[in-house]
Amino acid sequence: MTDKSPDCPYLYFLFVEVHSKEGKAYLEWQDNKHIPEVLSDPAFLWVRKVRVRRPDNRDDTAWDRYIILYGIKSLEDFQAYRKSDLFKSFAPELQKFKGTFRASRFLGPVDMAIG
Repeated sequence: MTDKSPDCPYLYFLFVEVHSKEGKAYLEWQDNKHIPEVLSDPAFLWVRKVRVRRPDNRDDTAWDRYIILYGIKSLEDFQAYRKSDLFKSFAPELQKFKGTFRASRFLGPVDMAIG
């Protein structure tokens, strides 16, 4: 499959660790509800989710790791999303999964894109 993702000026990264046994409900919510709802906001152009594995196969079997990468239309659109009712609606839902996942979030401008 050839990646035809549109260029974008900003990327939003989430590094997520999900408990291998207790995190299945979180992953289902994320894939079937959360990500589609996030993509409904005009700030987001596309999403990619990657299951991360170490090249030396020394994965911790208790936690599965993912990088979720969103293409962002503009910094202003992203800031508006963070103030939106949609964004605020996720906090109570995430509480249901407390302890089954850990997430770190990063945002940055694209400095270079080739291809």
